[in-house]
Amino acid sequence: TGTPTPTRTPTSTSYVPPIVTTTVPPPSDTTPPPAVTGLQPCGSSRSTPTLVTSSPVNLFWNAVKDASGIAQYQVTVTNLNTKQTDTYYTASTSSSVNIQNSTYLWQVSAQDGAGNWGPPSRECYFYYDVLK
Repeated sequence: TGTPTPTRTPTSTSYVPPIVTTTVPPPSDTTPPPAVTGLQPCGSSRSTPTLVTSSPVNLFWNAVKDASGIAQYQVTVTNLNTKQTDTYYTASTSSSVNIQNSTYLWQVSAQDGAGNWGPPSRECYFYYDVLK
């Protein structure tokens, strides 16, 4: 008998590259929300403010729509006699503010979910007089 001859068994080694997934983020939202509308109370000028009959005064406005959603509203209220300005932040479409006998200027701005601030609303005026 003869001596067996070793034979080479072919092996299959195929290279499989790793799967690479690239996620492209959506474009950044750089568009601010529109100006807030529908403010109440809202006299159209300092010379024709709307009378409010109680303190705190309830300030209201229309909701703003934005592709990123609305994160919050900034309410700025200025006492025109003392020149003191107070700023409030809220996620709702209303704010209750303590006031004194005076005439006030107020405005609202909206911030969207991407952090963009919209322009301020129109200027609105009201006054409070405990004697009226």
